[in-house]
Amino acid sequence: KEYKHRFKDSLKYEKELNELLKYFEYSLNHHDFNRLQKYLYERSKLFKDKTVITHEKKLKTLHKGPIGQDYQCLKTKLIHNMSSYSLSPAEERILCRGWEFYKQLYWRIRSTSSSLATMYVQLKIHKHNYPLRPIISSIGSYNHELSKYLAQLIKTNRPSLSNSCIRDSFDFVTKICNINNSKNQVMISFDVDSRYTNVPVQEAIHITLDMIFKRPSPAPISFDRLQLKQLLEISLCNIPFRFFK
Repeated sequence: KEYKHRFKDSLKYEKELNELLKYFEYSLNHHDFNRLQKYLYERSKLFKDKTVITHEKKLKTLHKGPIGQDYQCLKTKLIHNMSSYSLSPAEERILCRGWEFYKQLYWRIRSTSSSLATMYVQLKIHKHNYPLRPIISSIGSYNHELSKYLAQLIKTNRPSLSNSCIRDSFDFVTKICNINNSKNQVMISFDVDSRYTNVPVQEAIHITLDMIFKRPSPAPISFDRLQLKQLLEISLCNIPFRFFK
């Protein structure tokens, strides 16, 4: 609630400031207006720096020590452990503001001591020249538990099962046995090249959000549309990985 109120106030002040700047832009000459903009920028930067220092002191007091890693030291290194950063309780409270997590769910999807996802390949031995199938295994990575939770959430809240989904060869036989007048029909099989890697991720995210939120009865989840979108992007976008040796 505190974060929502502050964010709402900041939007209000930003709107008022933009209106004032528009007024001064028409009232002042170009030189004076540029000087005014420079003055406002310097004052806001000074206020921001003071605010950051104040919040750092508060966090250090709550944490009883330094916050996080020493990035001034780490930035000179070519490679460092990306998963070694651990949030303090104070930082966790700040990050969770505005998010109505159930305690059990929070501890389930929270990332602790994670490792990078691993990329490996498999041979497609049934195809010509044996092309490679790239696979990224996220087991043990920072978003693995989150991805499992989101997959179950989508599966539970989708309106209906997909007619194009076939679980295995037995399921396929069951489906074709239920086709009427099968003697007068021809079965055609299509092979989609690089199917999963060609899926437009952002479009898939929007379709998923519409499926969950644009429905007659709201889905029983504790997130709003924007929050669920952020979780899906964490799970699907810009995932760091390492190559399997």
